[in-house]
Amino acid sequence: MILGYPEIPSVVAGETLTLHISTDHDQFRIDFYRQGEHLEFMNSSDWMTGRFAPKGRPDEDWAWPGYEIPISDDWPSGAYIAMLIEGDAGREANAPDVTTADSREAKVLFIVKSVTPGQSNRILYKLPLFTYHAYNEAVECGSLYTGATKVTLRRPGGGTGGTPWDIEVRDFYDETSPRQTFAHWDAPFISWLESNDYVVDYCTDLDIHENRNNFLASYRLLLSVGHDEYWSAETRQNVERFIENGGNVAFFSGNTCWWQVQVIENNTAISCDKSIHLSDSVPFDRWCRLNPENRLTGVSYRNAGGCWAGEREAVGYTVERSDHWVYEGTGLNTGEVFGKDDHLIGYECDGALFVERSRGLKVPTGTDGTRSSFLILGTAKLIKGWEDFKGGNFTATMGLYTNKGVVFNAATTDWARVLASGNEPNVERITRNVLDHLQRSDT
Repeated sequence: MILGYPEIPSVVAGETLTLHISTDHDQFRIDFYRQGEHLEFMNSSDWMTGRFAPKGRPDEDWAWPGYEIPISDDWPSGAYIAMLIEGDAGREANAPDVTTADSREAKVLFIVKSVTPGQSNRILYKLPLFTYHAYNEAVECGSLYTGATKVTLRRPGGGTGGTPWDIEVRDFYDETSPRQTFAHWDAPFISWLESNDYVVDYCTDLDIHENRNNFLASYRLLLSVGHDEYWSAETRQNVERFIENGGNVAFFSGNTCWWQVQVIENNTAISCDKSIHLSDSVPFDRWCRLNPENRLTGVSYRNAGGCWAGEREAVGYTVERSDHWVYEGTGLNTGEVFGKDDHLIGYECDGALFVERSRGLKVPTGTDGTRSSFLILGTAKLIKGWEDFKGGNFTATMGLYTNKGVVFNAATTDWARVLASGNEPNVERITRNVLDHLQRSDT
């Protein structure tokens, strides 16, 4: 058994990465892979002396033995997987599957950031590290869903090499990896990006929380993909400032910015208060109590819902305003539906409260926090088998608004899955339209 985690989840090319490793073998080495169209081998370490360390508490730094590895200054920005290989007398004893980023052990996710942010790439891809760790059941009762109110980022399972607490609730449409892991939504989207020649820099939400040297301002477009549920106030403030200064954001995600976390202990842990206080009707750290997430994202999980287990009823987006540039080249007409056959909507999705005006145009009411300028481009009424929040309209809502910068929201977790499948050309064309339009400097 071998497990590991990074001391700091992202490094700049040319810096030193510290990995903390526990193994019951005498030796181990590390093979490094970068997630592109496929996992690409980058380099191997020498054999190192293995040491065993016990698992820690969910709320404390596990303080395992640290190993320093210099990162080459010619490694491109990207999401990297450290494959941990146990050995005996210089020979491999166990080796992980190098065809996938997913595993319950023996793999560590880390980010290599650009030395020159935004200088050659206009797009920044943000990994949801806080969400990975919120679901991370590295020890029993060790996630924000199974009793912990504070969890350390210094333990295995920050994207891979660990076990999400809901691992038994398999995704009917993709059983190759558990939800709440890097392999499930992020890796497929990244594979599509890089196979389609989109040159992208990478970071984590912790990097945007810190926003050192205001690096975020160097980019034109920020991407949030899959399930980006947990946000700190600083992360949100920095993204909102980015938009107000003309930066663009594309949310190819669902259940986005649902919980607020506090980043504590010198940025090595997160906490979240999910209790309902005496004077409140909703959990204390839910963003809708503090500052509705709609103001940032345009939509909220409160107005749509989720369907977690098994097969769900097929739902796609009904096109609104087919003459908008988002639909350019799709051939779709207003009133047509796309994505239904591939179950595009779900497993969680977001919506906006709206009313129907003349000629059937849907416009937001604004009573839930959605900006009046939010342009509704697609709607999907949820049907039987979905869980919702009373008071919403139970409708996934794709759209965008402008606040100097443009914010697009696809409003469903499974956009990445359908995009990567290649089965739905309309999803692919819309994705291209959004990326191409929003990375331009003249948007």
